[in-house]
Amino acid sequence: MLIHILMATYNGERYLAEQLDSIVRQTETQWKLHVRDDGSRDGTWQMLCDFAEKHPGKVELARNKERLGAKENFAMLLREVEEPGDYAFCDQDDIWEPEKLRILRGKLREVEKLQGIWEKSHESLDMDRKDGILPTLVYSDAAIINQAGEVVAESFAGQAGVSLPETRVMESLLLCNFVQGAAAMWNGPLHEILRRHGMPKEALMHDWWLALVAAGHGRIAYVPEKLNRYRQHEENVVGGFDRQAWHRTVRKKLGTGKIGRLVESNHRMLALRRQQAAAYERLYGDWRVARYLEIDRKRPKICRAYLGIREGYIFLSKAYSVKYYLL
Repeated sequence: MLIHILMATYNGERYLAEQLDSIVRQTETQWKLHVRDDGSRDGTWQMLCDFAEKHPGKVELARNKERLGAKENFAMLLREVEEPGDYAFCDQDDIWEPEKLRILRGKLREVEKLQGIWEKSHESLDMDRKDGILPTLVYSDAAIINQAGEVVAESFAGQAGVSLPETRVMESLLLCNFVQGAAAMWNGPLHEILRRHGMPKEALMHDWWLALVAAGHGRIAYVPEKLNRYRQHEENVVGGFDRQAWHRTVRKKLGTGKIGRLVESNHRMLALRRQQAAAYERLYGDWRVARYLEIDRKRPKICRAYLGIREGYIFLSKAYSVKYYLL
């Protein structure tokens, strides 16, 4: 059974060769690379064509006539790749550790065996199942590297201050995404759900939507090994969240009386998260999402903050949740 690697590219010539080489070096050799290029204007497309010619039968290429952006480009890949197997997102500028695919696939199979125990504790939820296999998503930690490939942070999860909650996973995901798409793998039943319903325009990012669907229909598991070197540079569409840097920014704005900017930013993100949750509720229906939307409409704000924290809708921590609900 193949692992289908979904890669979205755009003007990635500078780092693409290292990523492609790291895929070839995988100890798990049963993979197929599906690439959709977003109309690159540099040498990206030629590099991909050369790579496909060098590895016949292992690469499938497509190119957009008009630029879609990263989220919609990955959404197209999710819709188009329908071959059976397991699936993994791939950024164009990272470097994979040789054991990445093998370890993540092993974790997928391990978690699928636990489905009976998990289902018994979630009998009130209407789960999608195919052939008795629970839709499952696994993801790992990653090291963060700079443009030169030097490690600047040993742990993506540690720098961001996010982790997989032991309980109330969906409730946490409605406010904060802790699943890095480039470090994730999911199974066929989850992929079928994603393809069947598609990704709405309200989805904030492809990996956040993937995590929401996984939490709503099955199970998410974490692998603590750093299986990916996540590259940070000035051309990133989405960068890694640095919790300490965020703290410094908040203190600076508070110290200079610019709290209005924090409030404005909070309101903007509140609205985007609300729209994403409403889109999920429209497509799938879920009492946890419906309850979040109900709490989100509560007034006064102190009541919203109390209910949100009490019922598990926590953004990184309780302190962050107070900020989220009150500002």
